[in-house]
Order: sequence, then C-alpha cells, then structure tokens
Amino acid sequence: MQVIVCKHCDAKNRVDETKLASSEAKCGRCGEKLEAGAAAGAYDSKPTVITDQTFEREVMQEKGRPVLVDAWAPWCPPCRMIAPAIDQLAAESEGRYKISKLNVDENPQIASRYHIASIPTLLIFKDGQLVDRLIGLQSKPAIAERLNLATDPLRRLRVAMSGVRCPCSYSSLPLTIIDSRQHSVARESARARKRRKDHPWRLVHRAIRRSLAG
Repeated sequence: MQVIVCKHCDAKNRVDETKLASSEAKCGRCGEKLEAGAAAGAYDSKPTVITDQTFEREVMQEKGRPVLVDAWAPWCPPCRMIAPAIDQLAAESEGRYKISKLNVDENPQIASRYHIASIPTLLIFKDGQLVDRLIGLQSKPAIAERLNLATDPLRRLRVAMSGVRCPCSYSSLPLTIIDSRQHSVARESARARKRRKDHPWRLVHRAIRRSLAG
C-alpha cells in the first residue's frame, strides 16, 4: 500500500499498488484519478529549472496546482537575495504547488513573451493561465500568501468578499469589489439598483463572480 496525495484536493489516500499501476486508483474525497508520482513525500523539494524549450511542458501543461516561475539572472543581487525564500517554499510545498526558476539571460523567448522588464519577477500560473505577478524583492510570507490564493479558490473568494461594503439600505455609496490581483472593479449606483429592483447583495454576488472570472 502507498499513501498518495491527490493533486486536486490535497487529500491523502492509501492505495493498492496494483490499482495505481493500472490507473484505476481514485481519490476518496474528490474522485479524481491518482497518479503514482504524487506519493506522499515524492513532491519536488527543489525548484525546477525551466527553459524556453521546457516551459510548455513544465508550466503550461501543469494541471490542478499553481506553478511559480522565478525569473532571475545570475548577476542580479535581489535575485540572489530572494533565492533562499524560493528554495524554502519549494521544500515546504508538499505537492500543493510547484516552484520553478527561469534564467532570463539564457531564455529570452519566455522573458519577452511575458514582458519581463525587471528582475526578480515572480509569475504564478494555474492550469495554463497567468493568474498573478510579483515584481521586485519579496518576502517569503508575501510569496506564500499569493501562492495560497492561487491554490485555494475559496480563500480567494474570502479575500474578494473582504473588499465589499455591505449596503444596509439603498444609499448613494457605490459598491467596490476588488479581487486578489487588485484589478477588476465593479460599481453599482443606488439608482441602478432601484431600477432593477434587485437586492444589493445579489449585485455583490454578481460582481464577485465577474471579478473571479476575470
């Protein structure tokens, strides 16, 4: 029997090796197929070095967990300062996210594709989509928080909800909802709410859904 960590919900499953080999093993919590490479303790404990040639496979094709790409260069002092935090996050990932490093001097195609003009730049991808970007020297807790937001959609929803002011009545104050990437602002006036005869919180929910979909 092996203990396999589900890449979709992080649940630990005790699985028979024969089912694992025949791809019949499924997660007891979410029902997704379990992969042999997701055995507990078998996660990447060091950052993965990626290149222009391996970027598609290592980053864009990764499903179910976020991938952080540390764009750096050997001559960059802030890049060397942030390196220990990147290494620690990789060692603590436990399969919840993936840490990778991209030397921008040796891989100009990806640097140009994502308009990396300053380093270090941290790009966070989820299911082949760029979902977050951090520029400059960052603390380990700050990076970990952004990874947690990308890992846990419910956490991101709670962050979005924290930017909402509850309208107790049809006042003239606008509603402002800002998502975790700090763009996508939705405003609704009291007159528009009255005209549509909608309860204010319905508008809040719609705005949150629009911001998360963006």
